Amino acid sequence: MNKIVPCICIPSSGQVKAKFAVSLASLMCCVGSTKLREGVEEQRINVYLLEGSNIAENRIKLVKRAIEAGGTHIVFIDDDMSFSNDLLHRLLAHRLPIVACNYPRRRPHKGFVAGKLDGSIMATTAASTGLEEALWTGFGFAVIEVEVFQRISLPWFINAWIAEAQGFTTEDLPFCAKAREAGYRILIDHDASKQLQHCGTYEYAWDDPLIEFRAGDEVDDVSVD
Repeated sequence: MNKIVPCICIPSSGQVKAKFAVSLASLMCCVGSTKLREGVEEQRINVYLLEGSNIAENRIKLVKRAIEAGGTHIVFIDDDMSFSNDLLHRLLAHRLPIVACNYPRRRPHKGFVAGKLDGSIMATTAASTGLEEALWTGFGFAVIEVEVFQRISLPWFINAWIAEAQGFTTEDLPFCAKAREAGYRILIDHDASKQLQHCGTYEYAWDDPLIEFRAGDEVDDVSVD
């Protein structure tokens, strides 16, 4: 039987954005009325939220819970994202082990959260379309097949120290490195990336002039948020 069980995993600091809550409710309604992808005979969706200050540990615990529940896909959605109700359908349709959205950092002129294969920041622009392979990405909205976690070793998520930058990465970057070492490609869907926003005190969208990474600007840390 063609069965799909995506598990939405939300690592939260406890400050859920109102637009995130509305977006999630709308997504659940869409899942309830529409097949997640062509050919699916049985589908259900689980939602798990874990609150705590250690996001890396939260992600690990959420993945374990999803696997124990028989999940087929881990769907990471951060609680400061707003998104279209069919975004999960869009990403699942690719049938890829790892596919994610690229979204702006929540600070002016710091660019996006995904990195190109050459290590530079990957931008989603008006001309960007289709899939592009990334060296790393943030997991504000990402779909990962459970098999990926079963093939790479713990800890899946950890904050790594970068001596050259004198700072820590966010927990997503070491996972991306491990996944690539295991032979997985990390794909960014630029079209889907235009269907979500990173919500702070200001809502940064993909085409906002404030997120342009200007030549000569220095990235003052190695995080993706």
